[in-house]
Amino acid sequence: MPARTDNKYERRTRNTARQRRIRSVKRIGLIIISFAWLGSSTVAFAAFGLTAAALVIVLLVPALLVSLLINVVFLISARLEEEKPRQIAFLSPSSGGQPFYTALLNGLVRSASLALGQDYIILPSMPTTSFESMSIWALFAGLEDRQVDIDGIFFIPDDPDWHFEEIVGFHEERGDVPLVLIDVYFNLAACDARTRARLPSFVGGDELAGGRIAGDIVIEAIGDYAPEQPMIMVINGGAAPWEQQRAVALRKRLEEQWSRVRFVESPPINYSRHEAFNYTYDQVKAMADESRSVDLHAVFACNDDMAIGARAALTTLANDGYTFPHTPQIVGYDGISEIKEYINAKDIYLAGTVDVKVEDQARAAMLLMHRLVRSGERRAEVQLIAPEPLRRPR
Repeated sequence: MPARTDNKYERRTRNTARQRRIRSVKRIGLIIISFAWLGSSTVAFAAFGLTAAALVIVLLVPALLVSLLINVVFLISARLEEEKPRQIAFLSPSSGGQPFYTALLNGLVRSASLALGQDYIILPSMPTTSFESMSIWALFAGLEDRQVDIDGIFFIPDDPDWHFEEIVGFHEERGDVPLVLIDVYFNLAACDARTRARLPSFVGGDELAGGRIAGDIVIEAIGDYAPEQPMIMVINGGAAPWEQQRAVALRKRLEEQWSRVRFVESPPINYSRHEAFNYTYDQVKAMADESRSVDLHAVFACNDDMAIGARAALTTLANDGYTFPHTPQIVGYDGISEIKEYINAKDIYLAGTVDVKVEDQARAAMLLMHRLVRSGERRAEVQLIAPEPLRRPR
């Protein structure tokens, strides 16, 4: 039962086949009704003559047969509806350029085959415009304009708290279309029990646990030589409170280790590798003393793309003559394949990353969607996938 992408020709072919089967049943049923009516009429008139009883039989038999045909056609249509592939939209705030979203989409497609008894089609919709300037209603209407029947939606919002009424309104008004948020969720600390009950379901990483893991990797990487006041750079990705949890947990963990730790932090830069390069390059230059020596011990980037951007900035600065008492150690977040290659190659800058188990998230999200589609329930189920550390080999 493979998941697959869809096109208009395939949809038209499947719809035509279903309609052809239903028409065949109708034709056969009408033929049977005609012969049955003719036979019953002959028997009735032969037995009773042209009487009221005969007329009742002649009229009642086709009525019963037509009712039977209608029920048969309805049952066949319902059976065909159950057998058809379910089409699930994947709405992401990216045109596909960010590796995390691409890896998640691939994981959903692979995991769709685990939904026993149902075939799924994953329809990616990755706009080039940020969701901040788009509406989930507009995205859903765009799919309908393409004459696509949507049976469920995976949605990665930029900032769900900012669009609370819109997202929750869609979830409540379109209860026939299950909505599962992935990766970014609402600020649950600001929601009471009644509000939480209104929220759509969610599958994502445990951000607090991930931030502490990142802190542990930093401590292990620089613990042998770090002073009492180490300098840590934090490159923030998203502005949503849910996403900020990883940086908050990191700071708390490092403050437990070094009470006088110092931080320099970027504003949210939307997980951009290019922006991470620019920020790191400019900030480190500004931190340098007259001899071009820089007091920087570690960098935490809130995703792997930005970690790689920060690494490129540090290598460029080193080539430009800037020096560090110790090589700054970079820790990323997500566990994409590109950063794993750096880590496994024992890169001198990349100490590790937090592997958020993208495949496990995709599998959990797909199985949750399968249950919601099959049951028709609308509920708020939150599943947090435990992240794992990925450290540079010693």
